[in-house]
Amino acid sequence: MKSYRPIRSSVSRRQFLKTTAASATVLGLSTQFLPAHAQGANERVGVAVIGLGGQGNFHAQTYQSRDDAEVLYVVDADRKRAEAAKKRLEEKFQATPRALQEVRQALEDASVDAISIATCNHWHALMTVWGCQAGKHVYVEKPCSHTLWEGRQCVNAAKKYNVCIQHGTQRRSDANWYLAAAAFRSGKYGKPTAVEAFAHRPRTGLGFKPTTTPPEWLDWNLWVGPSAMLPYHGNLVPYNWHWFWNFGNGEIGNNGPHHFDMCRLALGDPHQHPTKVFSWGTRVWPGEKGNFVTDQAETPNVQAACYLFGEIPCYFAACNLRSANWIPRETAFFHTDEGYVTNEGGPVFVAKDGSKTKIGTVEGTLSLPQPGGAFGNFLQCVKENAPEKLNAPIEEGHYSTAMCHLGNLSYRLGRKATWEECCQAMNNEMRERAEAILDNVGAVLEGCDVRKELSFVAGETISISNETETFSQPQADALLTKPPREPFVVPEVRL
Repeated sequence: MKSYRPIRSSVSRRQFLKTTAASATVLGLSTQFLPAHAQGANERVGVAVIGLGGQGNFHAQTYQSRDDAEVLYVVDADRKRAEAAKKRLEEKFQATPRALQEVRQALEDASVDAISIATCNHWHALMTVWGCQAGKHVYVEKPCSHTLWEGRQCVNAAKKYNVCIQHGTQRRSDANWYLAAAAFRSGKYGKPTAVEAFAHRPRTGLGFKPTTTPPEWLDWNLWVGPSAMLPYHGNLVPYNWHWFWNFGNGEIGNNGPHHFDMCRLALGDPHQHPTKVFSWGTRVWPGEKGNFVTDQAETPNVQAACYLFGEIPCYFAACNLRSANWIPRETAFFHTDEGYVTNEGGPVFVAKDGSKTKIGTVEGTLSLPQPGGAFGNFLQCVKENAPEKLNAPIEEGHYSTAMCHLGNLSYRLGRKATWEECCQAMNNEMRERAEAILDNVGAVLEGCDVRKELSFVAGETISISNETETFSQPQADALLTKPPREPFVVPEVRL
């Protein structure tokens, strides 16, 4: 086994905390010795897991169950969550991690080789850059950023500090998706015509909850971190922050990155943004029969978008309402003029007549992912200091996440509109898909004529410069970043 690049910060604890709090200067780093915990027979990678919800606990238990990793810290602004995660690791694995609320105490520890981030979306980029500045390798959950500009800072940080950043789009480690993408691109199953991402997940409305004092075990200032300070209410913690712009990115940013990532894989992973983006949507829940209601959240629970990549469009749809005949798909389809390729139940081609052909190997296939799954691949790359071997490197994560941001930018810059006004911006293929979504919504909102009674948002059609990652519309540029809140400021990382 190759030795991995050891990390030790040459700055003092006080200096490090001061530096990261200001989000300013670059840390002085030294790489002259191997951390003590990694000198044993197993060469275990020391990990700090940050954010201890369902996914964060999965991270912690996955690392601790392996011979090549050791969880040294579990970190969460919610003290009870951190302590509960520590107890689970102690009881299940006889591990001895420390529970913290403040991540910077873990970042100054030279025995931590990597951090694994499963916090709320608005913390992802700052935590990633802090980790890079401290010389740590990073596994960051999707989406890697809360704004498009933040994603580019993560890409730059990986390059500047020569560390591994694995993005939490785990399908990048699934060989079957590579076979599906290769089949689509081979021409064997017809001429490629479009790619399509779905994030249909049934959910329920939030209602309305009053603002109140945060519980004493939650450090609200730390939880809010790099976003604007807002009053605490019960619809934010622990999960429903996803549906508020200040902290989340809606369903398109929650589950969308996985399937946009596979669409980009099928398109050859272009390091380019789409030339045009249009999104429409609404937020509505069933009330009493014949009525509909809204709730406290802000992001749409019905949203669709179209992205143009040259001649091949990418379509997206997310609907949180489910009627009896609605299929809540969370996947991607790669369309040809003869049918479509997908990985539902294994890579398969579905012809227009409904017949299915299983896909094995395809001549001219893409290079398959490195073994070990998302976490095993990450740990191996950390030990070898080999960012080039990552299955889901941060640059791919940035471009896939950017598609979520672009769809939301179109939506947020849009205007209230009737259904017919929304349809005026759609091509025939997008309208056909949109009508199917509305049929489902109408079946849920029993007695409601959704095309006449609902209010929609018709998004602004936007385009972005690939060179500068800025827009021609000033109002779109204004949403590339968010107002800084000291001391939790994502720094600009210059190469």
